[in-house]
Amino acid sequence: MKPNQQIFKVGQILFVVPSRQTLVVPMQIVEELTKKSLQGTEVDYILRSSEKLISLKEIQGEIFESAEKAKASLTERAIKSVMKLVDRAVLQAREQFPSSFENVAHNESSVDFPTEIHNNEVQELSNDSTIDLGNGVKARIKLPDVFNG
Repeated sequence: MKPNQQIFKVGQILFVVPSRQTLVVPMQIVEELTKKSLQGTEVDYILRSSEKLISLKEIQGEIFESAEKAKASLTERAIKSVMKLVDRAVLQAREQFPSSFENVAHNESSVDFPTEIHNNEVQELSNDSTIDLGNGVKARIKLPDVFNG
């Protein structure tokens, strides 16, 4: 077995976030394949989605062992995305309206956003959710239907 290879159990449900898609796909491990050779032992898993069977090695994206871990990761990404949008808007406002921006929004230019999300800070999410980013700032996000349920 290779050193950093994760071990899963047949029947276990994994939550896959494919690269380049805002989607969470539940998949079940239906088979464990062990290959022994002169180079060592190699383990692969076959997963079933609602559409097809796929090897774990073929999955391009992130794999989570629980829906909560997937939710926390996606929420953190959404917050980082909102932070980037706001930072860009602040820079743009400074460039386009230098004197007005400093007079009107001096204190708003240095909003501190949380860099980590803790489970107790994330409330139940629905398709259209609002996340409290602290300091009176809220972000509205749209999540895939997989989070409702």
